[in-house]
Amino acid sequence: AGTLFATVVGDEFFERINTTESEVEALGVIKDFLPRISDLEDYRMVQNVWLKLDAKACHDFFQKLFADNPQSAMHHYLWARALSDNTQSLLEGRIMVVKYPDFSWGYRLVVAAYVQGLFNDMPDYVIDRELLDRDFERDKAILLEAYTRFPDEEYYSYAAYKVYMHQKNYPDAEKILLIDYEELPAWLSDSEIYEFTSSSKRSAAWKKLLPLFLDGAVKSGELESSNYQVAYHVSYLALLADTELWEDMRSYLDGHPEIKDIPYLDDILLKLYAATQDADSAVATAQKILKARPERYLLLKNDPNLAFIATHPIWKSELARADSLYQSQAAERKAKILGEIVEKPAYMWELSNAEGDTIRLVDQKGKIVILDFWATWCGPCRSAMPVLDKWTKEEKPEGVEVFSINVWERDPSKAKAYMEEQGFAMTLLHGDDSLSQDYGFDGIPFICVIDQEGKIRFEESGYSPDLGEKLSVWVEALSR
Repeated sequence: AGTLFATVVGDEFFERINTTESEVEALGVIKDFLPRISDLEDYRMVQNVWLKLDAKACHDFFQKLFADNPQSAMHHYLWARALSDNTQSLLEGRIMVVKYPDFSWGYRLVVAAYVQGLFNDMPDYVIDRELLDRDFERDKAILLEAYTRFPDEEYYSYAAYKVYMHQKNYPDAEKILLIDYEELPAWLSDSEIYEFTSSSKRSAAWKKLLPLFLDGAVKSGELESSNYQVAYHVSYLALLADTELWEDMRSYLDGHPEIKDIPYLDDILLKLYAATQDADSAVATAQKILKARPERYLLLKNDPNLAFIATHPIWKSELARADSLYQSQAAERKAKILGEIVEKPAYMWELSNAEGDTIRLVDQKGKIVILDFWATWCGPCRSAMPVLDKWTKEEKPEGVEVFSINVWERDPSKAKAYMEEQGFAMTLLHGDDSLSQDYGFDGIPFICVIDQEGKIRFEESGYSPDLGEKLSVWVEALSR
């Protein structure tokens, strides 16, 4: 039947270790299997478990193995991999690629340092990032040599791609993306393609790789094969719009005039017409969206990218009609908003503001408190914050506090700079990432309203264009 891991022994170890119920039992399994293991990849699997349970014992074991076999590339690698000091592991990797140039795993020690410590800045990988920055020019030769010597190993192709991206060497990065893959490498995600296209302003890789993404979606059942062609057009143009490759969009549409009637393309086409100031096309497309989805009224009306069509006679008439309909439904919307009231205790946090002072939620009792959890990289957050700012400046009554709590941010200084640059009126707080568990959200923006007694009464996940109206309804209800 074959083995899932390197050997039958590896399969047995994996099965046994996953049925253990305590650390003591798991350590016993490791002790039982160590005499039976000789394969490097099986050793790696044992190390992965052992390092979490007893890092010192694991290191001592592999140090002795290496001392007993000083000329063994495998034992040198396993000892270096078990080191607690990632910088020392990197140094050992440099030694190994010279001593054992045909041993793939030696390169792995160097590659791992840059993939985890520099290119992705993984928080649980402890290493001196400044050292990696300083040594990058020297070590990039090792990273690229690993790819040259072992081109079929995905980890090394990924590292080479990241080297080129780090250097902004987009032509060579693109060559890796444009390889004739039978199956997509695990690292080659749509987010990688998005990053490349956005940075390089090159769309050839997305155009070539998109069929492989869609083939995978068909195989998994996420996409009906009958919808394949429409999905291709929409996905291809969506990325071009998001990365502002307007000329590529125009060229593609000119080559496929029949696709302009695909309903799913309206929002994408509107981005193109807004960016290129094509007023007549923008009005026609916005009008089409509004007739099909009246709930988009506020979003279209308040879109700053559509300000250039504000005086267009057809659009003015369309907005007036939509506004009349929207106003007539105010009572119905208010009832729906109030029907979503909840009652649960709010976690009493203590957080630092932009000046470094401590702000406590418990000190806000007697007031209505609005919390907006956000990050600078979050697009929907950036849409919600101007609405929250406008409401805070123009409609917020006495006895209400509005806090924008920055979470999931690698560099908190970006939050302060962004708030100051935008001139937002909300009070910035630097939040702990654990607040997502304390308040029960897994995505941002997340907005909640806390009453005078410290209870959460209203919640909103994501951004909706009627946020301003909701804020007023929420506060009015809690002020009675």
